[in-house]
Amino acid sequence: MSVNHSLVEDMDRFHGPELNTIETPLGTIKLSIYEDGIPPHFRLSGVNADSFVVETKRNTGNQVFPMAHKDTYWESTESIPEPHEFRADVTIIQNGNSTTYETYFKEHSHDHGREHGAHAHSHGLVDRSITRSVEGVKVVSWSLVVLVVASLLQTYVYFATNSVSLLADLIHNFGDALTAIPLGVAFLLRNKRAEKMSGYFVVAVIFVSAVVVGIEAIMRLVHPEPVTNIFALIVAGLVGFAGNETAAVIRLRGGKRLNSPALTADGIHARVDGWVSLSVVASAVLVLAGLPIADPLIGLAMTFVILRITWKSYRAIRKSR
Repeated sequence: MSVNHSLVEDMDRFHGPELNTIETPLGTIKLSIYEDGIPPHFRLSGVNADSFVVETKRNTGNQVFPMAHKDTYWESTESIPEPHEFRADVTIIQNGNSTTYETYFKEHSHDHGREHGAHAHSHGLVDRSITRSVEGVKVVSWSLVVLVVASLLQTYVYFATNSVSLLADLIHNFGDALTAIPLGVAFLLRNKRAEKMSGYFVVAVIFVSAVVVGIEAIMRLVHPEPVTNIFALIVAGLVGFAGNETAAVIRLRGGKRLNSPALTADGIHARVDGWVSLSVVASAVLVLAGLPIADPLIGLAMTFVILRITWKSYRAIRKSR
């Protein structure tokens, strides 16, 4: 990849202290915070590689910035929140190998003379924690809406079918919807500790749901009850799968974008819940084939699936910083 030297010189002249150089075996990396007519973005040039990633590290948390190739330089796909004072780790990815270098940016006042005359602008209008809280609340709100709609549809079908496997799916979906509330509060408080504690709340909800489903499944094995409206049960299972998968995608993407282990753990939970919903469909098919015991047996199997989710989610939260 060739370097446009006039562009690099312009980056030097425009940003001054906001242009850092990093010496590497591949050459000198020039990393700049560029905001000439656009929101502040990282721009990187000077080294050939397959790709780059920049990660900022602040006291309030870390943020990953994927870099997109723009002809003669690389530019971050997301804007940089204020203030511009942080450690920046630059990862070079070449031939499947990665090497990371660190550099530091210091906040300074901007008063740049340009060809069109004096140009001054203030920083600090959008704090990182505010941006993060708005994005976090948006993620949990959308997943809440999706899961509530799916749960309400399944509740109607449950009373018409009396299926324990559908009951398990209902408990999961309502549990997922409830976890959106403390997660949203944590983001609004802009407190990483509160967010982490909400992750433990997610784990607790998963564990309680496993206990409830297990007890109900055992009761149905001891005292069998007929399952009715099989075709409605199949539709309910498909609705649950669609709702959980949609919520999982929303939460996993949000967890990656916001570097939130709580959202990631909840996204994993929602994704596996989608598989549980498909087991409701399997239960309905087996009951339709003349095996009514399949419904409580599948409900019991779900108990062990949920316990596994509990352990994986707990480990994800515990390892978070």
